[in-house]
Amino acid sequence: MKCLSVLCISLIAISLMLAGISDAKIDKKSIMGMWLFNEGKGETAKDSLKNGTDGKLIDGPNWVKGKFSGALELDGSDDYVKIESPNIPRGDDPRSIAGWIMDMGTGGTWGGIIHYGNNDCTGLMFGMGKQNGLTFWGGCKDFQTGMVIPKDKWSFVAVTYDQKNITMWLNGKPSPNSMTNFDTTDSHLFIGAETINNGVGFRSRFTGLIDEIAIFDVALTKNDLNTIMKNGLEVATGFRSVSTTGKLTTIWGQIKKWNGSSTLPQY
Repeated sequence: MKCLSVLCISLIAISLMLAGISDAKIDKKSIMGMWLFNEGKGETAKDSLKNGTDGKLIDGPNWVKGKFSGALELDGSDDYVKIESPNIPRGDDPRSIAGWIMDMGTGGTWGGIIHYGNNDCTGLMFGMGKQNGLTFWGGCKDFQTGMVIPKDKWSFVAVTYDQKNITMWLNGKPSPNSMTNFDTTDSHLFIGAETINNGVGFRSRFTGLIDEIAIFDVALTKNDLNTIMKNGLEVATGFRSVSTTGKLTTIWGQIKKWNGSSTLPQY
């Protein structure tokens, strides 16, 4: 009887463990571009979709350790990443942009994280305002949240648009605002700087680390963003599976030590 009880408890514990790590995957078809910055060297930031939209490192961003594997360090002076012919949401299409950043600037300046379009109400800019507030601007539609990006810490940032509202996200917390009728146009895509003329000149450069940037053609939900924040883009989008081998080994070891008391191992 005791052996049967241990077997039942083992199955229950393993089932609970698997349920705890099996977050719903985000549809790969919704991804328009995904740059993980895991190369560690060279002058190319590869798009995980392998559709010819790799980024070129301009003026020497440094490869460093990131939130998930590698990342890029930008000096806020002259370096950035340029994607020549990106696949990006246009017009008033739904969209989401998400990524990890670590602000290492001195403050008091705007810091561009993602930018595309032009300075004629057809652009989209996502970054930091002067007081380190998470900010959206471009398309003649500006929105500065009251959410302050902490310095020298990793922060998960995102913007989602569903053709009715634009919502800014900082570490899983939303700041929504009613906004409609975007008219963003084709252009190069820039990571780490804002340009008002498709790369001829720049302003609003970001100082710090950037990791795991992705663009989607849908407005991601809170659950979607939490999955990305928890597991990283590779796992959340199904590009890399979660290995359960180590966790199963740990749980099985604890179960074998269980002596039949009423207190189950905690996972």
